[in-house]
Amino acid sequence: MHFSNYFCDISSRSIRSGPIRSGTHDPDPGFRPHSSIKRAIEANASPRPIKEIRSKKFKKHEQTHTTGLRLPPKEAKIHPFPDTPRVYCDRVSPINMLGDPTIDMTIPAIASAQLRIARPTDRLDEVVAFYVTAVGFVELGRFTDHDGFDGVMVGHPAASYHLEFTHAHGHRAGDAPSMDNLLVFYLPDKSDWNAAIQRFESADIKPVQSFNPYWDVNGKTYEDPDGYRIVIQHAAWVA
Repeated sequence: MHFSNYFCDISSRSIRSGPIRSGTHDPDPGFRPHSSIKRAIEANASPRPIKEIRSKKFKKHEQTHTTGLRLPPKEAKIHPFPDTPRVYCDRVSPINMLGDPTIDMTIPAIASAQLRIARPTDRLDEVVAFYVTAVGFVELGRFTDHDGFDGVMVGHPAASYHLEFTHAHGHRAGDAPSMDNLLVFYLPDKSDWNAAIQRFESADIKPVQSFNPYWDVNGKTYEDPDGYRIVIQHAAWVA
């Protein structure tokens, strides 16, 4: 099913009729989405400005509420419970439609941000060589003596994240504060995982025992020159 951009009015009364089973986002087998929502999705409705509609059921108190689903005028529904807490969002996901309606599924702008993980090092050249040669990153950029700092960015041009390592002149950064400072890379495909492990072996870098034994079950852990660790996990991660 294709989900486009919608404005949605989410409440336990208007979205679903069946309760959510404890400990899961899956609805009961008897779940039936609100018919008006189903029609809007099947019609691949496009977003429109949120429109204010007067509640007929509470006309006496002249209460109003908002609705955002683009429905044919004759099928537009008046929310019968204007005091019920609702969540308004500009994008709908399957969990949003079929899961717990009290969860705010609004996607914030930060979710699409480029992520930089930055940390200092006393071994700039050695650390960069580790992440380029063993991990498989490429050097994206570097700077020298910028306000007393040297730095290198490594990663992949198409990735939504990259790493930055910096060294401040005359300052000691020190090593990793613990053995559980990790970057975890999930590689569910066996051939991809083997290729990643082969890069470490080719660089003559041996795995170390993980501080948390969980990571040794389906993965291998490696330590960079500063003592920070990389886990190559043969598994998929699902939120």
